[in-house]
Amino acid sequence: MIKDIRIYPSVSSTGKNTIKIKVFTTNSHFISTVPSTPVKSFRELSDVLKKIKVNFIGLDEMDWITSDQLIEQIDGTDNFSAITPNLAFGISLSIAKAATENELWRIEEPKKKYQFPYPAISIISNGKTTWRDFLIIPHKAKNPLEAVKILGEVHYIVGEELRKRKWLTGKNFDNAWLSTLDDLRTLDLVSSIAEDYDLKIGVNFDASAFFKDNRYKYKYLKKSLTAEKQLDAIIHIAEVYKLYYLEDPFHCDDFAAFAELNRRFKNVLIIGNELYRMNIQRIFKGIDIKATNAVSVHPIYAGTLLKTIKLVKLLKKNNIHVIASHHRSDTEDNFISDLAVIWECPLIRLSYLGHDIAKYNRFIELWDDMHETEMAVLP
Repeated sequence: MIKDIRIYPSVSSTGKNTIKIKVFTTNSHFISTVPSTPVKSFRELSDVLKKIKVNFIGLDEMDWITSDQLIEQIDGTDNFSAITPNLAFGISLSIAKAATENELWRIEEPKKKYQFPYPAISIISNGKTTWRDFLIIPHKAKNPLEAVKILGEVHYIVGEELRKRKWLTGKNFDNAWLSTLDDLRTLDLVSSIAEDYDLKIGVNFDASAFFKDNRYKYKYLKKSLTAEKQLDAIIHIAEVYKLYYLEDPFHCDDFAAFAELNRRFKNVLIIGNELYRMNIQRIFKGIDIKATNAVSVHPIYAGTLLKTIKLVKLLKKNNIHVIASHHRSDTEDNFISDLAVIWECPLIRLSYLGHDIAKYNRFIELWDDMHETEMAVLP
């Protein structure tokens, strides 16, 4: 039985304010710390919780679905704007942890075999590049621990290469290297090292960030492309560098360009993140025109675990791959690891260790706890 729900101020990996939710049951308590996103002040959230928590006191924590439905009913909006996604998801996640005694992977029916995602990390990020992240994927790793070891070796090699050539300028919050290289020279370096280590590579373009006045403006390459030329450029780059992962290569309202790119490639992940923003109407549109074959899923934006699971089932029903994702201003909470396994995600976006180390360690732990395990079969 739920006895109390409390809220605490907390900080994220980037030093931003966030919240911790603790659900007290008859026998124990269960904690969730949510990633930092724009929310009301801690005082405002505390006042909201004081008003609504009476609705949960006395409920059976095992019935997490009813609790999530109650959260949606209390909020009464499509996007949890009344109580905020942070507070809604914090309550939802803590009750789900209570229902499973912190073994969140047990939230769904057991599977005969559990598939583990490969981590996709940003190895170099946008220091002097227009594109946001250059990613590597250790797709030949036989288990999560081996994947971490491969990433560690390659992370060191890339850093040393940048340092030796005096291209290194630092690291960002995701432990991705920053350099003086432009987009194409960065791809040259990443692809050459990836070839040595037999890695798949990709790019998170975050194209909306450099789309202005109906053109894609490349500051460091000193060129500006029309929408048509951007499509041609992405196709050419994907073919030349054998990219496997293409995230947000066009601005967030150009569904047609995504769909055209998706038609051009097989066995390449065309991923929508900013394209969808976890908005169900935008996702339905993407499904209708086959805009992408994968979606980056950030559970916190759905508001509750129940809504996230419904969204994941919708995507999988329509043969769209689910890419689990951490948050750029994340916390020590490792819930995304459990969810990535039960959702059979082929990949999970993580930073290299740092604030995500608990997520890697959770994968390693689950690999031994689950009876039948294997690494994911990539599309």
